[in-house]
Amino acid sequence: MKPKDQFDLLKRFVPGVDFDAIAEANKKDFDKRTEVNRDAKSRRTRADAIAIDETAPTARVDEAALVAELAAAGEQNAQVERYRATQAARKQRAAALDASAEQKRKRIQELRDEIERLELGEQEDEAAAADVRMEIADAGDEPASIDTAALQDTIAAARDENARFDAAERARAEKERLVQEATVLERQSATLTKAMEDREKAKQDAIAAAKMPIPGITFGDGVVLLDGHPLGQASQAQKLSTAIAIAVALQPKLRFITTKNAALLDDESWKALADLAEQQDLLIIAETVNSSRPTAVVIEDGHVKGAVHQAAE
Repeated sequence: MKPKDQFDLLKRFVPGVDFDAIAEANKKDFDKRTEVNRDAKSRRTRADAIAIDETAPTARVDEAALVAELAAAGEQNAQVERYRATQAARKQRAAALDASAEQKRKRIQELRDEIERLELGEQEDEAAAADVRMEIADAGDEPASIDTAALQDTIAAARDENARFDAAERARAEKERLVQEATVLERQSATLTKAMEDREKAKQDAIAAAKMPIPGITFGDGVVLLDGHPLGQASQAQKLSTAIAIAVALQPKLRFITTKNAALLDDESWKALADLAEQQDLLIIAETVNSSRPTAVVIEDGHVKGAVHQAAE
């Protein structure tokens, strides 16, 4: 009997357990778990492959503030240029007024008739020159100029730092997303595994509670097991005893069994077969080549050997 036929035969002793449904459910969950594990592994591989620049800045640089500072520096420098131009004009004007006053003083002797007019003009010019000098003095020291090239370099560096910061943030978000997805898939895999284990435990509990025809017989993955090993690996005596016990369990009224495999039994196995027949109150006709046993019936040329002789006599 093939292992599958043995398995199907013994399933009848475990009522209420749908072995095919359990096997089909386990196969579906196994296939689904394989796919889920593959997806989880893929996402973890992708997450592990993402490289994050650990030297990237942890915060963005305020580019707007730097640009505003550059604009303010430009305005300040423009004021400096205007100040310089104004001061230069004032100096030129003061120098011109001084020259005019000097010319007027020289011409006093020559232009006595114009003394009053020229003296008035002299006083006015000197007063004006004094006012201009006062403006120069009041203007104070020249303000310091600002190096805008250095600010531009700082702004360029800030933009580069911010670009690296943004790339690192995107990488962290992608890695976190993949890790979360992998975790969800791994939990699904664990749930599927538990469902398969629970079904298998329920099946084994049902098998353990069932009244089997012979001690030590149970079910494996689609095969019948005897003492934990496939029935196909059992000795001929074990197979024969098991087959007889199953036949008696299936047909309790059965009292007559034949077998063609008794030639492979040794004396110990033959005694076990005889004991089984006595225990089960069975008549077992076993085909063998050993005719020395007390219960042996020898058949030659299709006839019972002793019966032929009696007929001849």
